[in-house]
Amino acid sequence: MKTVIIFLFAIVVVLSSQLFAQEEDTAAAEPGTIAWYLNYNEALNAASAEDRYMLIEFYTDW
Repeated sequence: MKTVIIFLFAIVVVLSSQLFAQEEDTAAAEPGTIAWYLNYNEALNAASAEDRYMLIEFYTDW
């Protein structure tokens, strides 16, 4: 019985992790909003093409 509960808990954890996954959206932003890139190389290419600076945000929860 204990292994069944652990197995079901593991399945719930794996399936629910998809709820918190971020979708990559590099489409052009609406005017007056910020376009966020999740890929460093794409962001670097876009910033270079528009001759703009990049803001890189780092976050940790230690």
